[in-house]
Amino acid sequence: MFKLIDEIAEVIYVADLETYEMLYLNSSGKRLFQADSYKGEKCYRLLRGKDGPCEFCTNHLLSFDSVYTWRSTNEITNRHFILKDKLVEWDGHVARMEIGFDLTEQEEQEQLLKNKAKGEELVLECLRVLYQTKELEKAIQMILEKTGKFLSAERAYIFEIDGKVMNNTHEWCADHIKPEIDQLQNLPADLIDRWRIEFEKNKCIFIRDMEDIRTQSPEEYRILSSQGIKRLIAAPLYTNQGLAGYIGVDNPPEDLFDQVEPILETLSYFLSSSMDQMHTYRILKDLSYHDTLTGLYNRNRFNEDLEHYAEQDFKTVGVIYLDLNGLKDINDSKGHQFGDQILKDSAKKLQVIFSDQTIYRIGGDEFAILCMNTEKDSFLRTIRELKYLFSHSVDCSGAVGYSWSENPADFQSLLTEADEMMYTDKKEYYRSNPNSSRYRNYFDDRLNLKSVDQLIKAIEDQRFCVYLQPKVLCSTQEVIGAEALVRYISKDGAIEPPIYFIPVLESAMTIKYVDYFVFERVCQIIQDFIKSGSPVFPISVNFSRYTLLDADFLKSILSICDKYQVPRHLLEFEITESADYTDESFLDDMIRDIKDAGFSVAIDDFGVKYANLSLVLNSDIDTLKLDKSMIDSIESNAKAVMFVQSLAYICKTMNIQFIVEGVETQDQFEILKALRCEGIQGYLFGRPMPLSDFCRFLEKNRDLPD
Repeated sequence: MFKLIDEIAEVIYVADLETYEMLYLNSSGKRLFQADSYKGEKCYRLLRGKDGPCEFCTNHLLSFDSVYTWRSTNEITNRHFILKDKLVEWDGHVARMEIGFDLTEQEEQEQLLKNKAKGEELVLECLRVLYQTKELEKAIQMILEKTGKFLSAERAYIFEIDGKVMNNTHEWCADHIKPEIDQLQNLPADLIDRWRIEFEKNKCIFIRDMEDIRTQSPEEYRILSSQGIKRLIAAPLYTNQGLAGYIGVDNPPEDLFDQVEPILETLSYFLSSSMDQMHTYRILKDLSYHDTLTGLYNRNRFNEDLEHYAEQDFKTVGVIYLDLNGLKDINDSKGHQFGDQILKDSAKKLQVIFSDQTIYRIGGDEFAILCMNTEKDSFLRTIRELKYLFSHSVDCSGAVGYSWSENPADFQSLLTEADEMMYTDKKEYYRSNPNSSRYRNYFDDRLNLKSVDQLIKAIEDQRFCVYLQPKVLCSTQEVIGAEALVRYISKDGAIEPPIYFIPVLESAMTIKYVDYFVFERVCQIIQDFIKSGSPVFPISVNFSRYTLLDADFLKSILSICDKYQVPRHLLEFEITESADYTDESFLDDMIRDIKDAGFSVAIDDFGVKYANLSLVLNSDIDTLKLDKSMIDSIESNAKAVMFVQSLAYICKTMNIQFIVEGVETQDQFEILKALRCEGIQGYLFGRPMPLSDFCRFLEKNRDLPD
């Protein structure tokens, strides 16, 4: 009987009920558990690899009269059994007999059939999504998600081939997996040359172990392993034009690995038939998001991005609006082709300034820029450059509005703030548009400086010269400084004052060439004074608001100053308090940058339009220059006297030098002296004069009795 039992294919063993000692194990059991001898072994150690009785032991459930049937997976063999247990008499001992029927192949087959059925259900569901979802891109994303989750993969994705490059165009990732789609763009298409051989046979690519390709395909291994891929399967996507890409999954469990292929093959077939439709859809979507004239994003994309960005967590957000002034008039007078070219040129300028930001054309003549996670100083520098290029160009100026916030809570409020600022700027343009003034005609017709080349040639031909006007100490009339003023010498030898050409050079956006020329000439003059041993005092230089907005302004003046080795404290920058298109925040930034570089700063023309006292109180200035208009009637205006006296006191208290401009009469001087004003500038003490006359003036002033 034992010989017969020994030949049975099922595993049969007998163990002592109390001691768990193995009493018998047939040949099938010996082979399965690789046990040549079982004598002295405990059943739980030999058959289960445990150190003590199994927690699921059935001893207490057994009897002599019935068989106890149950199922279990053996941890040592990893095989599935249906077990039949019963109590038996064995050499006078009560023992447990167990017969194990191996159901592994049967269960695996059943599981395979179940998975196949589920796989077919998945494919049918994906096809339903593909053909019922209106948005193809959304349908593909849903298919990848369903496929990835069903296969317990880490990633499911599609790559599309475009000429010599390929791009990851769609991606689904499991919750704990970092997306890779942004890093998988513009990859060389020849990376998958090895795959093409299998794809051309309509076969999938199987990589069961990434280490298998380390030596065979090192570049492929480097890119895949860097993404944490241990195994993958990919199926080809074909269109009428040939191989269009592939669909793949990363790191499915090994026990599901063989089920991936039929699913991907089926999906790839139907996705391939949709590829042409997908490309057409993308073209249409791209057109709906792009402005065909400038190539920038359009209002559709702007609105969609705003909705998306409002849900994101950005450290900072900056919003900029730019509106081109007078484009309609240009279209009417010069034609729409000319106006279109202005729009295209404007778009190119924006792309240079905001190369890392998102730019939109949101209207016929209106642009918007969204700047995410940009530091405030950097943001304001770009605004300054933008204003320099657009605030007053020759053909078409631009109104600028902006807002910036740290950890913004309300996106809409930023948009509203920028929009309101832009329209304020636009009103100022239409209120005072230099393009229509007489200066432009004078500039074009008489001075003949229509282009940058002509202007530079005029500077080289010494048609521009620098005049100096003295500043004197009110108490002693001692010279304490000078202001540099530019003049133009016309071809007939006439000396033209700045009022004839400065507004027009600003309109032509060429004023910076003259400003830098004047600054360099002042540096030469100071250098000559130092070398000759003459008395040296600060000379102030005026800079146009457009030059101040030049992105390279500070770098340029530092280079010129260092070239002539002039001590920086001898150079003073005069900034006009009433400068159009320059808001107070920019003035503050400019003043801080100039002061940090070691120069002095004066606010010029104070009170010419409005008395901006906050500028005096909040900005770190060295000198305040009161405009001539504030003292014209000081002899008969008690309020003017009180105002000047108060301002002189404020400046003295704040250690700010106070200079009164435009002093022309002795009566004015006597009143200002009585009011304890510090400095005087005006025709009473000296008009703007050439350098030679100014040097003679200094000699004469030096010889005056105390």
